[in-house]
Amino acid sequence: MNRSTEVFEIEFKGSRFSKKKRYLLTALGVAGVVVVLVLIGFVSWYIGRSHSAGVVQTEEPIPIAQSTRISCYPEDESGRPGKEACENRGCTYESSRFPAVPWCFFPQDGSYGYRVVSGPRTTDLGFTWLLGRKREDGVYGRNVENVTFDVEYLDNDLLRFKFDDADDDSRFKVPLDVMTAGVRATRPAYEVDVYSQDPFSFRVRRRSSAAVLWDTGPGGLTFSDQFLQIATLLPTGDVYGLGENTHQSFRHDTNFSSWPLFARHQASGSDKKHAVSLA
Repeated sequence: MNRSTEVFEIEFKGSRFSKKKRYLLTALGVAGVVVVLVLIGFVSWYIGRSHSAGVVQTEEPIPIAQSTRISCYPEDESGRPGKEACENRGCTYESSRFPAVPWCFFPQDGSYGYRVVSGPRTTDLGFTWLLGRKREDGVYGRNVENVTFDVEYLDNDLLRFKFDDADDDSRFKVPLDVMTAGVRATRPAYEVDVYSQDPFSFRVRRRSSAAVLWDTGPGGLTFSDQFLQIATLLPTGDVYGLGENTHQSFRHDTNFSSWPLFARHQASGSDKKHAVSLA
């Protein structure tokens, strides 16, 4: 299999996101790169409790530490594999009484992800940072050792950020024209905060309201040969349009859900039927 990892790139346009969006953007790619999107919304859970007249629904929000868990076993729909299997992957195992909360999740102690090695360095369109991995072993193989993080202010309403392998220029990149700008935006409607503490994270805020549009604080950043992942907190549960995948409603489920992003025009059908061509 060819070594093929796509540069991860997301664009913000005005008050809306472009086609690629929100909570856990796990992997973009082709030629064997895992392509999954996990959504965790800003929701409250309700736990039923006994009452003489029946069951009374009382609101009980999920604790923050649990609501920001990122599943370390995305191939297991329950998010609850065995403890041994979870720990063999280098992840944390802890049960939860709340439905859908993963029991096997990425470490929340700062031991996973990337750290800022150097930067920021000014570029023609913004800034760039050099990131170093926290640990070599990833969920699906070795994590790339050094990654560049670029922020480009394309115009006052359009921001681009991207990650790339700092040590290997030969990595595959999708051969498509992307929007470029001649000069950096002078009065952007957004602000970018990059946290240099260990581990690395960043957020994007709207200047007019200070609303946080993108916040990678939950961690879990992964950049490996066949698996790319970035997590962000959702400012809302109203998420639409996430590329090639099969879903039952226009509004996406943001309740600890995983969504594949197919690197092809048509996603696989849900009826488990496969076309066969005979010559």
